Amino acid sequence: MNAVNNNSRLDSKKILTIDAPSGKLFGLQQTPADEVKLCVIMLNSGMLNRSGPQRLYWTFAQKACQENMAVIRVDLAGVGDSLAETSETHFDNHKKEDVNAVIDYVRSQWPHAKIILQGLCAGSRVSFKSAAENSDVSGLLAWSTEIYTASQNMPQSPHEPEDRLSEYEVSDTMSRVINFLVTFNFLKPSWWRKEFPNGEGLVDTVKHTIKCSIKAIIKSDPENQGEFLVAADAYLKQKRPVYFAFGEHDERALKEFESRFPQIKNDQALTQSYRVIEDGTHTFSTKSSSDDVIKSSLDWIKKHFS
Repeated sequence: MNAVNNNSRLDSKKILTIDAPSGKLFGLQQTPADEVKLCVIMLNSGMLNRSGPQRLYWTFAQKACQENMAVIRVDLAGVGDSLAETSETHFDNHKKEDVNAVIDYVRSQWPHAKIILQGLCAGSRVSFKSAAENSDVSGLLAWSTEIYTASQNMPQSPHEPEDRLSEYEVSDTMSRVINFLVTFNFLKPSWWRKEFPNGEGLVDTVKHTIKCSIKAIIKSDPENQGEFLVAADAYLKQKRPVYFAFGEHDERALKEFESRFPQIKNDQALTQSYRVIEDGTHTFSTKSSSDDVIKSSLDWIKKHFS
């Protein structure tokens, strides 16, 4: 049996500084030894994507290079080693203009290469906003895309309608309220100390519960459009390729996606498809889910862009 040195396909690694509207973005470029015909731009929007036990982005980059793809991992503003800063922490805090600056760099290096944008959570949302207006983008890898509702520890995006709540979020909140009442948790001081240490988050939780209660009674329109959904609808309507991936334990994001985009099928043979990653969390933190989202994403690219 002949042994194969997988690293033989790797040509070089290069540190980048890309000028963008928000400031200077830090990037790492990896190129294969062969001619670059496809480049994946990985938009790092959070520290968990670039570090941790599985090093999700690093592993993807190595395997993509072995498949003769160039990869550029970019820290968006306020993340990692980029000098560009942002004071905002919501899931729309990144600018599509910054992504466009990275695309322009790729075009300057490889004028004829196909470009795939990859993003997780906030990175996925900004990739749609860029791609919807940029014909240079050939496809998207959209991991753990937040559709309506941000994580509980993130503030409301000012770019989204303040009163919009998904049916899943309303149902989930009301279920927790009912459980809170029937189990008499409101009579247990230990419960209050655990959930709201020093009173932190109590006011926001009460406001959110009231909003969900009103929504459950009034049944107001859940389809108020924000910038992300306008961009996503435009991109999908153009029949352009996208592969969504959600961890099976990332229930809220998955349910909101399936409700909002029922036309997207769980079938990787299609150019617009999604996959539920077994044992996956929002950041695919287990080794099996990390391996699965990387392999399935690369398989999708090879199938539709070879």
